[in-house]
Amino acid sequence: MKLLIVDDEAILRDRILAVLQGSGLLIHTYYTAENAFDAIRIIDAEHPEIIITDIRMPSKSGLEIAAYIHEKYPQSLVILVTGYSDFEYARTAIQNNVFEYLLKPVESEKLISVVLRAQKQVEMQEKHDRLFGVFKEHFANNLQSIRRQYIENLLFRSGTAQDADLQREIYDLTFEKYRLVAIHCSTAMDSVKLESEYFCTHLVEEYIQNALPNAITYVFGNLVFMIWEVRKEDIYDDNEALLGFLRDLHAYVRRNILGMLSAGISQTSSTLTNIQALRHQASECLEYMQDNGRREFLLYEDILTADTARWEIEAQVEALISEINAGNVSLSLQSFDRILADVRRNQPDYLSSACLLIVSRICLTLREYQSDTPDMPGQVIPILAKLDSHTEEGITMLRRWIESVCTLVADAHRDRTNTLVNAIREYINSHYSEAIGLAEASRFVGRNPSYISRLVREHTGKSFTQLLTDKRMHEAKRLLKETNLKITEISERIGYNNVRYFTRVFKATTNMSANDYRAFSATFE
Repeated sequence: MKLLIVDDEAILRDRILAVLQGSGLLIHTYYTAENAFDAIRIIDAEHPEIIITDIRMPSKSGLEIAAYIHEKYPQSLVILVTGYSDFEYARTAIQNNVFEYLLKPVESEKLISVVLRAQKQVEMQEKHDRLFGVFKEHFANNLQSIRRQYIENLLFRSGTAQDADLQREIYDLTFEKYRLVAIHCSTAMDSVKLESEYFCTHLVEEYIQNALPNAITYVFGNLVFMIWEVRKEDIYDDNEALLGFLRDLHAYVRRNILGMLSAGISQTSSTLTNIQALRHQASECLEYMQDNGRREFLLYEDILTADTARWEIEAQVEALISEINAGNVSLSLQSFDRILADVRRNQPDYLSSACLLIVSRICLTLREYQSDTPDMPGQVIPILAKLDSHTEEGITMLRRWIESVCTLVADAHRDRTNTLVNAIREYINSHYSEAIGLAEASRFVGRNPSYISRLVREHTGKSFTQLLTDKRMHEAKRLLKETNLKITEISERIGYNNVRYFTRVFKATTNMSANDYRAFSATFE
C-alpha cells in the first residue's frame, strides 16, 4: 500500500512521515510532496491509495487536490489536515470524497488511528473488487447457463416475472420483441423411447446454439423452449424466417436420429412479464396439433378465436385488478397499457369491450370501499359515455381513473391499518390489568396474530409486548405516586400476578426499584 504526504512545511511533512513509519502500519511505500503540482505528478504516476494533505498551501489548496483525486481516482482516500480556522471550510470537502480531517496540531495517536481506518477501508475495497471480479468473470463465463436458470424461473415459478423487464440488462437480454417457441421432441425408436428423446432434445438445443449463439433455450423433459428474437419489421417476413429455421432444424434431427419435431409458437411480446402466458399459448398449439393429428409447426394466431382472445384478456384484467387492489399505481398503469397494446395488436375490434370489462371489474372491486367512493356512478358514467362515442378519449379518462382508484385503495389500506393499530391500543388500555397477550388482542380485532404483530411493529416501532409493558409501567408509576397501595397490590392491579417479575420489569424500565421511585416521587411533589 502507498501513502502520499502533501504539506508546504517540511517540519510537518517530516513529523507525519516519522510518526507513520514508526507505527508499524502495513504501508510499504511513502511519498512526500511540498506543493500541489508535485503531489498531482506523484498521484498520476504512482497511484497512492491514501493521501494526507494540508488544506492551505501556495498555488493550489488541499481541497483542489481532493477534487482532482475525486474526479480521476475516486478509490483513493484523502485525509485533510486543517487548522481550527479552516474547520468549517474543511467540512465542505466531504463532497470531494474526503475520508477524514485532522486538526492541527496533529496528535500522533489520532493520526495513526485515522490512517489505520483508511488502510482497512482500502483493503476492504480491494477485497470487494477482487470478489466482484471473480463473480463477474464467473457470470460472463457461465452466462448461457445463468440465463437458462433465469428463464426457467420466469417460465415456471409464480411471481418471478413481475420485475423481469427491470433485470434484462443484467442477463444481457437485449431483444425488443420475441416469441416463445415450445419444440416437442420424439423419435421413431420406441424401444429406447426415453433415451432417444433425451438425445433428440440435446441435438435440438445444440443446433439452436450453433445456428443462433445468442438464443436462449431451456430443456424441460421432451420439450425445448426457445426465445426467438423478432428482428424483421414485417411480422409475416419474420414468421417465415422462424418457420424456415424450424424446418431446417427438423431436417437436421431427422437425418441424425430419425427425430420428429412439432413446435407451438406464441404470439409476439415486448415484455418478459407475460412469458408464462406465452408458455400457455405455445402449449395450446402443441395440444391442438396432437388433438387434430397434425405435426410440424403452428402459430398461436392460427388457432386464436374470439373466445380465446377474450380468455387471454380476462386473465390480464385479473392481473390488473390484483395490482389495483394492492394500491400500486405504477404497476397498475403498466398492466393497463400492456392490455391495450395486446388488444390493439391482436384484436383491435375488441378494444372497446376490453375497456368495458376493465371498468366493470374495477367497479366490483370498489364495492369493498363503498364508504370511500360515494360518487362512483358520477365517475364511471362519463367514462362509459366517452368509450361509446370517442374510444381514445374514453381510454385516457379510464387511465386517469385507474390512477385515482389506486390512490384511493392505498389510502383506504393505510386508514384501515391505522384503525387496527388504534383498536389494539384501545384494547391494551382497557385490558392491561388482565392476563392478555398478542393472541387475545388479535382475536379482538379479528386478525391473524402474525399479521397484527408485524402491523404493530411497522407502525409503532415497538412489539405488542412492548406496548403492553409501556401501558402497565405508566399505570404502575401513577399508582406509586398517587396511592399507598403495597407493591404486591399494584403488581396485581396492572396484570402481573408474579410480584418478583413485576419488580424486575419495573427496574429495567425506570432504572430504579418501585420503592425508590415512590420515595423519589414523594420528595419532589
